[in-house]
Amino acid sequence: MVDEKQNTDFRVIDSSFFSSRGQELLQLYLLAFTSGELAQHISPESAGATLKELLQRGSGVAAIRNEKITGAILGMPLGFDRKFPDGQHPAIPLEKTVYIAELMVHPATRGQGVASELMAVFLENEKTKGNTDAVIRVWNENKGALHLYRKQGFTEIASIIQKKIKPDGVTRFQMNKIYLHKKLE
Repeated sequence: MVDEKQNTDFRVIDSSFFSSRGQELLQLYLLAFTSGELAQHISPESAGATLKELLQRGSGVAAIRNEKITGAILGMPLGFDRKFPDGQHPAIPLEKTVYIAELMVHPATRGQGVASELMAVFLENEKTKGNTDAVIRVWNENKGALHLYRKQGFTEIASIIQKKIKPDGVTRFQMNKIYLHKKLE
C-alpha cells in the first residue's frame, strides 16, 4: 500500500524483508528507544534478539519513504506477553488479540502521520487474520504516544512497573507502563 500524500510505502515485515533490511530496522529500533528525553539503555544485541523474536512469533509493517525505513510496528499474539494481567481481563481473548510490542518512528518523520498510518495498516492486517482485539503497552511519560493511542480508540485497562536502565548503562529506574486496549471493528 502506498500513501500518495506522503509518498510512503507500507510493507509487511516478513523473513525476506528482515533478511534484507534487518540492520536498518535494528538501527531504527535503537534510535527510537535509546535517544531523546525518554531514552533507556538497550544493547544492540538485546534489540536484535527482540526483533528476531517478534519476527518469529508475530508480524509487522514498515513505512518506507525514499527507500528508507521511517517507521515500523511489530506485534505478536497477546499470550506471549508474560506481563499482561490477563486474569484481570477475561473478556480480552488471548488467542484473538494482537499485542503491539513495538511502534517506532524515525525522529525526522515524527508528527507527519507515519505512526497513525502504520497503526491503521497493521490493525487492518490483523483484523483480516481473525484478530478481534489489540493491546499496546506504553510508558506513562510518553505523552505523545498516549495521545496517539487514545486518538486511535485505545482505552487504558491496566498498568505495571518495569525496571529499566538509563542510557548511561548503569543507573536503574522504574517505568510505569500503561496497557491500552482496542476492539478491532
